[in-house]
Amino acid sequence: MFGFSKKEIFMNTDPELFFRITAALKEHGIRYETKHVNGTTVSVGETLRRQTSYYAYVDKKDAEEAAYIVKKALERR
Repeated sequence: MFGFSKKEIFMNTDPELFFRITAALKEHGIRYETKHVNGTTVSVGETLRRQTSYYAYVDKKDAEEAAYIVKKALERR
């Protein structure tokens, strides 16, 4: 979807975490692209739930810095 110049730095199903990491990337001036995949089916006991998966991608040249920023953003709970 994004070609070979992008690297995935985040994937989760929690919209709050997704917002936190994208806000941190923006705050640090890291350009990113996102993708939302609706309909991931998860079994919770005997109930099936549909979830949205959230992905964030950055340029490969920014991947190391972005990974550090994401890690720090996720530590702030």
